[in-house]
Amino acid sequence: MTANTDRFHAAMRYLTEYSPELALSVDQALNGNITDEAAGALISLNGAHVMGSDSKRMALRALLLCQRAFLNGPYAVNNVGAPFVYNNAPRAAIGKFRLSFESTVRDALRSYLTLPAPSLQDLADAASGIRAPQGGLTWETLQRGTDPFPAMPVCFDALKMLLFKAGFVSIRWLARTGPTMTAQTANNILGLGQVVNEGALDNMPAGYMFNFHRANDVAVCHWGVSLGNGWAAGANTQANWPGAPAPVNFRSGGSNYGVFTLRSSYDVCRFKYGLHGQGPAQVTIRRIDPRAVNTYF
Repeated sequence: MTANTDRFHAAMRYLTEYSPELALSVDQALNGNITDEAAGALISLNGAHVMGSDSKRMALRALLLCQRAFLNGPYAVNNVGAPFVYNNAPRAAIGKFRLSFESTVRDALRSYLTLPAPSLQDLADAASGIRAPQGGLTWETLQRGTDPFPAMPVCFDALKMLLFKAGFVSIRWLARTGPTMTAQTANNILGLGQVVNEGALDNMPAGYMFNFHRANDVAVCHWGVSLGNGWAAGANTQANWPGAPAPVNFRSGGSNYGVFTLRSSYDVCRFKYGLHGQGPAQVTIRRIDPRAVNTYF
C-alpha cells in the first residue's frame, strides 16, 4: 500500500474508534466515488504545521475525511436533490484547528452526529441564545458552538440550523436533507404536528416548533421556535403589514432574527397572507414536537 492509502485507513480506524456509526456513514458515502489512495492524498497535513500529538493529527485527518464524504456530491445535494459541492474551502479546518487540542477537533467531529436525547429546552435555548447571526456559512469549520452563528435569512433555513445547534440533526443531515427543505416540503420533513387554535398561542410549550400557514396552502408560511409564555424566536419575521392591528412585538432583535410574541406575529401573518381585496386570511397554526420527527440523523 502507498502512504496515501495507509493514511486513509488510519483515519478510518480513528473514526471507527470514535464512532462506528460515523465511520460506516463515511465508508458508504465514499464507496465508489473516490479511491482510498485519492482520499488519503486529500487528508494529508504535509506543510500545514499542525501542532500536537499524532492522535490529534489523526483526528484532524478524520475531520477532513468527513468533509470529503459529506460535503460533496453525490452525498451532498442542493434544493432539488441533485449532487452539490459545499466543500469550497477544504483546508479551512486545518487553519482553524491546527493549534487546537485533540478534544476540540473531536468536538468538531461530533457535529457530524446527532447528540444523545436532545430536549425541548435544548432547542429553546439554541433559539433564544442567538443574538445577531451574521456572515456566511463556512461548512468546513461549522460547529454547534460556532459564534457568531451564520446568518439565517429564511425562516425554515433558520429552523434547520437551530435543530443542528440543539443536537437534533447533524451536518450530514444539513448537507443531505436540509437543502431540500423548502416552504413546500418543510411539513413533509418535519411533520404536520398538531393543529391548535389561536387561544393556544400564549401557552405553547417552550421548544416546540411553530408553523403559521395560509389555510390549505402550506407553502405560504412562517416557522420558528416557541420559547414559552407566548414568546418565540425565528428569522425573516414580517414586522408589519397594512391592516394588521399592530407591528410584531419584538423583545430583542428584529425581522432578520429576533424574539417576538407569537400572537403579534400571527396577526401580521393573517394580513400578509390575505388575498387582494378579501381581507385577512384564515391561518392554520401548527405546533410540532421536535422529539417526534423521524427524519433526523
